[in-house]
Amino acid sequence: MTQIFTFGKHKNVPISIVFKKDKQYIQWLCNQKWFKDNHNDLFHGCQALINNYHPMINKDKFIIYTDGSCPNNGTNKARASIGIHFSEKNPIKLGDVSKELHISNPSNNVAELMAIYESLLLVKKNNINIPIQLYTDSSYCRSILLEWYETWIKTNTLKDKKNIDLIKKTHSIYKTIKDINIFYVKGHSKNTDEHSHGNRIADRLARSIFKNVPIV
Repeated sequence: MTQIFTFGKHKNVPISIVFKKDKQYIQWLCNQKWFKDNHNDLFHGCQALINNYHPMINKDKFIIYTDGSCPNNGTNKARASIGIHFSEKNPIKLGDVSKELHISNPSNNVAELMAIYESLLLVKKNNINIPIQLYTDSSYCRSILLEWYETWIKTNTLKDKKNIDLIKKTHSIYKTIKDINIFYVKGHSKNTDEHSHGNRIADRLARSIFKNVPIV
């Protein structure tokens, strides 16, 4: 018998369909005591989906999704946070990252750059030596790392740029990784491909710091 959600944002949708689109939501639900206590049949159905799920592992690449958040960007109330999601298909398992940045001048661009920087630190720390694919919804960050920074050096215009210390150290660690590609993925889209989904998870990880909501 098909089990259907009777509550929440996926009300009247079969749990199997929700699992295909948003596994993290199902995983979060199964960790909630109220869900098990009040919806026991649905709990066991969701738990079975999790237990029987075995993602295909990519042995030849390591996929990362990064995002930054900065509520009240451009004001004195601005705060920044980062989200890093490591694909479940990666052959090496790293835990996702969700944390606030305690910095003096928070901004969206700083948060996006810090998310990339910290993800690459984890790549180095864990000795990940297979090709890296990093997805960001910041064309600013991607352009800096792939093009602008080296152009600024050649034209002697580094001193005119914002966030240059962070840019320098992010570019520096980026250049130490032998095989890495950085891709742009459109943020806040309704696209259903795996990379748009990965970006949404990173976005939720970043935004959840400032909202009393679960990462779902």
